[in-house]
Amino acid sequence: MNKGLSKKKQQQAIAVDLVTRILNGDKSAEKELILQYHRSLLYILNRKDKHSIHIEDLAQDTWVIVIEKIRAGKIKHPKQLSTFILQTGKYLQVMSFRREERLRSDSKVILELLPDSAQNPQIEIDKKLNAKIIRKLINDLYPPRDREMLLRFYIHDESIDLICKDLELSNVHFHRVLYRARKRFKKLWDLYQQENENK
Repeated sequence: MNKGLSKKKQQQAIAVDLVTRILNGDKSAEKELILQYHRSLLYILNRKDKHSIHIEDLAQDTWVIVIEKIRAGKIKHPKQLSTFILQTGKYLQVMSFRREERLRSDSKVILELLPDSAQNPQIEIDKKLNAKIIRKLINDLYPPRDREMLLRFYIHDESIDLICKDLELSNVHFHRVLYRARKRFKKLWDLYQQENENK
């Protein structure tokens, strides 16, 4: 029992030390924070989602939020840092699942990308074909947040501020996430092009 209490106090002391050092601008403490808790975070996230790409994205988002909160002095109970990290990860995962459900039915807006076909029957045919291809490629994107980012930013033409607010991202983090989403979409597009060239 005493050993258990001693270990708990040790962990709390580590947490307090990390928070204090990060507040003081110690960048090495941020790396230590991730090394200290990353395995526990992945374990929690993996319990409800087995997609490694999605898990890594959620973990990275969790660290961005946690470190920003610590830097801003918003961690009121440093001894409970581990709990805060895991709860943040679980919250992001739940929000991600909810967005995925919503995005499954959101494909009509893709048609807005395509030209007006009123004057040309061939354009109508191309439009339907392109809509099908774009819809399939976007639906194949994983994690679901990639689909949401591309739809909202490029198709709905929503502002960065609005998307950041809804997804709880900083401006810097938004651009990182968008960059990753575009890279994944480009891979799918390149693969589609190669497959069609070989036909």
